Amino acid sequence: MEKLSLTEEISYIKGSESPLSADVIFIKGNTATWIFDVGACEDTLNEINSISGVKNIIISHFHGDHSNNLSKIDYNELYVSKYTYKYTEIGTLVDEDLYIDDGVKLHIFKIPSSHEKGCLGLEINDDLILLGDSFYPSRKGGKRSYNVQQIKAQIDLFSSLKGTRVYLSHDKKPIISKTIAIAFLKKTFALRDKNKNIIEL
Repeated sequence: MEKLSLTEEISYIKGSESPLSADVIFIKGNTATWIFDVGACEDTLNEINSISGVKNIIISHFHGDHSNNLSKIDYNELYVSKYTYKYTEIGTLVDEDLYIDDGVKLHIFKIPSSHEKGCLGLEINDDLILLGDSFYPSRKGGKRSYNVQQIKAQIDLFSSLKGTRVYLSHDKKPIISKTIAIAFLKKTFALRDKNKNIIEL
């Protein structure tokens, strides 16, 4: 898999379908390489392990396609949500917004999500917002659905962030404007039935 550059500091590896593996994003700081998700395929694992120096990892959520390589990586710091910690049993818990300046400005934050509990996002230089799978609906029993409260909370959160672009894992065109992302969520939220807590797509 080819490592692609977004900026001088940010690069990424696209996810794969077989095995299912999420996009992995690399941010080069002054003292460390910051890695958002670690995927589940061997090519991504080899790329991560080829990086020398300090490696700090942020896991967006516990699903295996985002986290399975974790046990095969030597890293310095790991940041996880409380829910993901149940699976990793290790790492720094992100219970409130974390702001880190390592030559690049990093903002780690919790995301309310219909897709899964305990999602984390990463905002880079007040510009690019990494969302993992948190933007996506829940997929259960062959049905896709959004939770009404979660989608409203997500609209409010995204509106409050400084970044103007979002990065969506598993997407052919992973970067879209935050304005478009919020407009989609608002359009979906408008489909709600006041007597139901779920919006089925």
